[in-house]
Parts: sequence; C-alpha cells; structure tokens
Amino acid sequence: MLKFLLLLFCPAILFAQKTRIVSKSIDSTGIKQVYSILDFTSYQSQGKFVSDKDSFPEVMHGKFQAFNNDTLLVEGYYKFGMKDSIWKEYDNINRNLSGSGLYYYDLKDDWWVYYNLMGKAIKKYNHNSKETIILDSLLYNEYEDGEIFQFVEIPPRFIGGENELMRFLGTNIHYPNYAKERNIQGRVYITFVIDKTGTVKNAKVLQGIGGGCDEEALRVVNLMSKNMWVPGYQNGQAVLVKYNMPVVFSLKN
Repeated sequence: MLKFLLLLFCPAILFAQKTRIVSKSIDSTGIKQVYSILDFTSYQSQGKFVSDKDSFPEVMHGKFQAFNNDTLLVEGYYKFGMKDSIWKEYDNINRNLSGSGLYYYDLKDDWWVYYNLMGKAIKKYNHNSKETIILDSLLYNEYEDGEIFQFVEIPPRFIGGENELMRFLGTNIHYPNYAKERNIQGRVYITFVIDKTGTVKNAKVLQGIGGGCDEEALRVVNLMSKNMWVPGYQNGQAVLVKYNMPVVFSLKN
C-alpha cells in the first residue's frame, strides 16, 4: 500500500518542479533578468489539460541571473518564489564579486562575505546576529602611493555636520532641465577619496540615474574644497578614506 502511494505521488512532485526559462528586460534601465519559473502548462485538472500559461501565476523556481548591459550583477536560486541557497552579487564597475552568502526564505541568512572593488574579501557580516568581522580594512589605491581605508576608527566628516552637508548640496545643485522635463528622479551615488588633508579626490559616479543628474552630482562633489572635510584617522594618524555619498534628485520640493 505504501509503495502504491509513493508511485501515485511521485509524478505529481516531479511535475510540480518542472520549470521553463524566462528572459525579461526592464524598460530603459539596461537590466535584463534570466530565470526559471514553475511550468504549469499542460497541467491536468479534472481530467483536462490546461495549456494557457497565462492562467497561472509566475512562480520563480530555480536559477536566477540579472545583467546590466550583459554585465552580470547577481546570481542565485529561487525555491517556490523565494530566494534560497547561495547567492552572489557583483560590482557593476570592475565586474568582481562584491558579496556572497546564503538566502533562506527570501532573507539573507547567517554569514555573508563582502569584497572591495578589486574582489578582495574585506568583511564578514552575520545577518542574524548583526555581528561584523573586519577581514581587511584596506582598499586598493590605483591613483597614488598610500593605503586607502574603507573602515577607520574615526571616519571623515563634513565640517558642520550632516545638516551643513545637505545645505551645501541643496545650494549648489541645479536640477538639469532634461531630467525635469522627463520626470527623472532618484539617487546618484558618488564615490571619492578623502585624503589626509580633508581634500576630495578621484570622484566618480558609482551609480547614476541619467538625464544629466550624474554629471551634476559629480560637478557639485568636486566643488568641495579641502577645508570642508575633516580627514579620517586610524591609529592616531590621518589616512586616505573611501567615501560613498548619495545625492538625491527630487521634484517634490
């Protein structure tokens, strides 16, 4: 009797996990997703076969990949519509691994390892206990002699604090007309180095939104003079520190 029941249920289990590949492009972003979904076509219901795939919800199940103009951004697996197993995230600029770890029931689980732009592991973070282990606080410096830190004992700070930084950005940023006309809004992320004198160097767009906003954010960051920042300190010494800063473009205000 038990054997009969197993034979009866095995086909249903195997069918439930039959998948097909879907490729989807996100309009005007350059992002493309390639993933597997459960294939409900030809599903037998009350003695009839249903072939209309649009009659069923799209449930991700199996391998998932996302690309930005053919550059791999992330890859992992879904299990019945939820992120599961090992996932890997990649840097869109240098195409190196930026983070990897487990997902469990759609949430990052346990220890994840994070990497710098050169693909070197710099820290581990436990998404359950919120514990951080620094593996390497140094970043590769491609511009000049000296070490660039990503984590320091005393981080660099804008003179006058966060409110003064927001005032500086708000005073100097001019919303591009092209972006206004097309309702382009969002955050532009600028990455730069604050040197031992508090000078901003090597500013670059880390992630943009287009419409001229990227160039405007970069222009304003480069306006910051050397007396606007207090440098970061490690072991009592001023050091080079990498800093990532979001610049918000909003038409609400």
